[in-house]
Amino acid sequence: MFPRRANASGAIACLAILQWLGLLLASNAGAQRERTVAAEAPPLAWPSWLVHLEGYQLKIQQSTDQSRNDYLQATFNTHAPMTEIHSFYLNLLKANDYPGVTGGLETGHTISGVQQNASGRLEADNYPNGQPGPYTSIRVDFSRFVLNGPIRVTIKVTAHPYITYGHEITHRHNLPPLPRPSTSSRSQEAADDFERKSTEHMQKYDQPVAPRQGPPVPGLAWPSWLVHIEGQPLRVQKSANNSSMNAFTSSYTTNMDSDSIRAYYADLLTYNGYAVDPIYTDVPRVRSNSPSTHMGSVKGIAYPSGNPGPRIEILVQFRPVDMRGSDLPMKVDLRVSGFAAATP
Repeated sequence: MFPRRANASGAIACLAILQWLGLLLASNAGAQRERTVAAEAPPLAWPSWLVHLEGYQLKIQQSTDQSRNDYLQATFNTHAPMTEIHSFYLNLLKANDYPGVTGGLETGHTISGVQQNASGRLEADNYPNGQPGPYTSIRVDFSRFVLNGPIRVTIKVTAHPYITYGHEITHRHNLPPLPRPSTSSRSQEAADDFERKSTEHMQKYDQPVAPRQGPPVPGLAWPSWLVHIEGQPLRVQKSANNSSMNAFTSSYTTNMDSDSIRAYYADLLTYNGYAVDPIYTDVPRVRSNSPSTHMGSVKGIAYPSGNPGPRIEILVQFRPVDMRGSDLPMKVDLRVSGFAAATP
């Protein structure tokens, strides 16, 4: 009996040692992942050279983002061509020590369904003490939402601290700041030429677009079967714009989850003869606590008189009411739009 007791005691001792080692390794790993502010963010100030495209006074507001970084932001509308906005702020950033500008112009469909230069973005960073280190980022976003409408420009200046993750990594590798990348004159000329040609290619989307001709879908109305997921009454509103498109909209909130909303409206549209666009419904089912994973859309299209011809589109969009908190309740937006037949 004594040998058995000794074996049992030894096993317990080994188990205790293994548990202690496991806790030690876990604590070390946690220390290495610890988020530490190694250097405070640069002073937050709006650069005097960062001006309105047309020389007007900017209204600047201050706030804090989700990473607890302070930022300044200004927004304005302009009728200047989108390629002009892009070139103006691209050259402005490069001339004021914000190299490595990323972003560009994108075409897309405005809310009226016609393709124009629909969005653009520019982003660049400045490291006053070299990389790695604290830095200031400037981001310029510009978008057109309505056919031939003004372009909304948003400029955001954010001050970022220098963050490290683990003291051992920081102290073991005491590296000097990275040198600024040098670009040969030939490479710079090639990059500038590519940028110029890309901008010239996009200029055709700056031109005003004629509204689609012809009447919208005759007798367009809100379908009686397009209802609240829980059966409650909907408040429907009618709108119209200069693109020969009529639309009806409605919104509500619900405690039903995103998967239930998506399945309900996809089945409802299919049952009532609408072709459901798979781009809007086939989204990855990622299980996450992030509210952004619970956003989604369902889109259905029908041609009452046959294709080609006038069409009706029903778009269902849903997202958490609080994008920074819980995934419930959900906000659901419904839109019924009628489009005239496309003309060659």
